[in-house]
Amino acid sequence: MLPTRNGRTGGIYSKDGKYQIPGAKYQYDQGPLDEGCDCPVCGAHTRAYVHHLFRTHEMLGPVLASMHNIRFLTRLAEQIRESILNGNFEAFRDRFLARYASASLWRALWR
Repeated sequence: MLPTRNGRTGGIYSKDGKYQIPGAKYQYDQGPLDEGCDCPVCGAHTRAYVHHLFRTHEMLGPVLASMHNIRFLTRLAEQIRESILNGNFEAFRDRFLARYASASLWRALWR
C-alpha cells in the first residue's frame, strides 16, 4: 500500500503536497504533520518529534507517518464522495490539485 510505503521512508501526505519528514528543516517545527488534520498523530505529535524518531531510527516514526498517511487518504476519499453527492466534484478536484500540486512543485524546485 502506497501510504504505508511512503510512511516507512518518511514521506508525509499533506493538503500542501507530499514532503519528507527526515529533512533537516523539520528539526524544530512544532506544527502538526498537516494543519487541520484530525488524525491522532497530528493531535498528539509535532513535526519535530516525528523528525526525531526518523533520525534516531525509532520504529515509532514510520508507524506514526503511516497512520497519518492512511487517515489523509481516507479523509480525501470522504471529501471526494461528499463533493460527488453535492454535485461539485470538478470544483473540489481543481481546488485540491491546484494547492497540492503547486506546493509539491515548489518543494521540488527549492530542495
